[in-house]
Amino acid sequence: FEADPAACVRQLNGLLSAGNDQMMFVTLFFGVLDPQCGTVEYVNAGYAPPFQVCADGAVVPLEGGGDIAVAVAEGLD
Repeated sequence: FEADPAACVRQLNGLLSAGNDQMMFVTLFFGVLDPQCGTVEYVNAGYAPPFQVCADGAVVPLEGGGDIAVAVAEGLD
């Protein structure tokens, strides 16, 4: 229902956090590829940074903010 990966994962977090008495959490990498521009918009909700494998075989970590995207908990004090 959302074109923006961050908005989509925020919505997912809201759905998963409802009635989550066991305090479960989710890790994920979610991206949207635009093959015409060669860009990827993504959300990383995990422990380690994702990596890009370049055409020349080089492996580089993707840049990111480092915040937890899917904590699956609401109203914690």
